[in-house]
Amino acid sequence: MDKLRITELFIENVGPFEYQHFVFPEKKNTSKAEIHLITGENGTGKTTLLLMLSSLNENHQARKRFLFPNGTSSYTIKFSNSQEYTVSSKSGSGRMAYSKMPKFLSEYNQKTESRGNTFNFAFFAYSGSRNLSSGNLQSIQELTNNPFENALNFGSSTNTQNLIQWIANLKTKEALALVKNEKSRASIYSSSISRIENSISKIIDKKLTFVLEDDPLNVVIQLDNKFLSFDLLPDGLKAIISWISDLLMRLDRIKWTEEIEPLDRNFILFLDEIDVHLHPAWQRKILPVIQDLFTNAQIFISTHSPFVVGSIDGAWIHRISLSKNSAKNDEPLLSEDSKSYNLVLKEIFNIHSFFGIELEKKLEEFREVRNKIIHKGPDDNSLNQLKTLLKYFKEQESIELENMIGMEILQLKRIINDDNILND
Repeated sequence: MDKLRITELFIENVGPFEYQHFVFPEKKNTSKAEIHLITGENGTGKTTLLLMLSSLNENHQARKRFLFPNGTSSYTIKFSNSQEYTVSSKSGSGRMAYSKMPKFLSEYNQKTESRGNTFNFAFFAYSGSRNLSSGNLQSIQELTNNPFENALNFGSSTNTQNLIQWIANLKTKEALALVKNEKSRASIYSSSISRIENSISKIIDKKLTFVLEDDPLNVVIQLDNKFLSFDLLPDGLKAIISWISDLLMRLDRIKWTEEIEPLDRNFILFLDEIDVHLHPAWQRKILPVIQDLFTNAQIFISTHSPFVVGSIDGAWIHRISLSKNSAKNDEPLLSEDSKSYNLVLKEIFNIHSFFGIELEKKLEEFREVRNKIIHKGPDDNSLNQLKTLLKYFKEQESIELENMIGMEILQLKRIINDDNILND
């Protein structure tokens, strides 16, 4: 079976969208994950878009959100296997009028409701606003919950208790295998946890290790020679561990149709603002790690961060903007990691100011005075205003600011023909 992916989304009267058509092109680099970045200011429908794309079962949280009392609303998701999934609400009733789920998706949802079935694709969703807490590890016991439980619920898809239990189980199995001198089996158990440790270590640029303690029985994290419980971790690290660890745990526990390494499996992943708690240094590293880690995944990510957008090459950027209270999407662009963050701010986020608001106001006044002097010549009023502004700029003690307006000041000195008047 070819890799399953979402190819298009058609929207009619949902949230801020009236009539919109999103196209999700295939990746250019086949050795990396296919990533689609959803950008736009607040209120443009980034989260709404992710909720529509991830509403792939009858009980999904997004379904109620898209039923409106007035007018007809609908959206259609098109897949790479040429099948479509359409959801529609009836005009004036606010109730579901039409839901056409393709056979492959219906069968998938039925299979996820019970354990023991095999899969060749899967869907997962995570939000950056979730948290982790210390779990209560009572004993070493096999997990009995369904690995697909809450897999498409952005807000509650991470269960700390299950994660700690899974890590403890694997650590114990590894130790028992080594006692029996079964090194190959021990390696299989350790590799599942190593994937998480190595991935997170690359992002935070520090060695992170999960440690199983025996008295009392517990799983803690070793970081910079310190041993920390989950609830004592910084929010940014909690956010990273919560979804990456949970995802890799689910991939490890799900039975696959073919013997494929968890990292090589075909799945579609939805991530809502996973950068929300992250320092810019971590924001720059998280996508390159994901892109290299999940080579057969299609990943949809909403973000406000220029550091995320500018961090990788070959991701598709979908810019959403508001026009007359309606959200519009531009043609998708390929990201380029060779672009500076200033250029990303201008081209993708439409931000052209790089200083504080007060300084930007002064710079705008400076440009107005400069243009007046250039086109009409200097007078007492414009010269006094210019001297006041230059005094303010000098007080900022900013080399970057001096370099930025230095040539313009030289030009003004030549026009005024008085070097001293601007130095008073």
